[in-house]
Amino acid sequence: MKEMTIFGKKIPAWILVASFVVAGAGAAAGTVLQGQITGKAPVTVSQALVLPTNPTVSGANAQIVTKSDDDTAFQAAAEVNNGQDYEIDIPVKNKADEWLALELTLDASGPVQIGSITKNSNLASNKTADKAIRISEDTWKCNINSDSTEHYGFKVALPDDAQPGFYKIEGKIEAVNY
Repeated sequence: MKEMTIFGKKIPAWILVASFVVAGAGAAAGTVLQGQITGKAPVTVSQALVLPTNPTVSGANAQIVTKSDDDTAFQAAAEVNNGQDYEIDIPVKNKADEWLALELTLDASGPVQIGSITKNSNLASNKTADKAIRISEDTWKCNINSDSTEHYGFKVALPDDAQPGFYKIEGKIEAVNY
């Protein structure tokens, strides 16, 4: 039987080899237990809540509306006079198989004031959106049914003492926990 000398002690070689094997196995098990994945997997990510078409602006002297490439944000600029109101209609599609909680955030430039949300753009009836909750000055939360498109409308106003001109509103939608 072969022996090796380590730190002045004679140790049988088989014990030394066995300890290296155990240490190596422990290191391998540690890597596996850490949850590391090697290799490649194809992944596709898509948004469940999207703007299927551009939002529309009505009642302004002139307007331009664009939406983001991922269909989750938009910018609407409108030319208005002081004291003038206009409306923005925002279509939102839920492509998921289940209802989702929608968070809609609007950021208005300058003195523009955003009124309450209405559902299905029935602004004339001033019907408040079903279960829509205004959680801050510029953010609303509400539910949207599965595989459906809902329209959310906002009345926007420029105060009497504001300068006429182009003012923009930026908006974004996202699915959140309710």
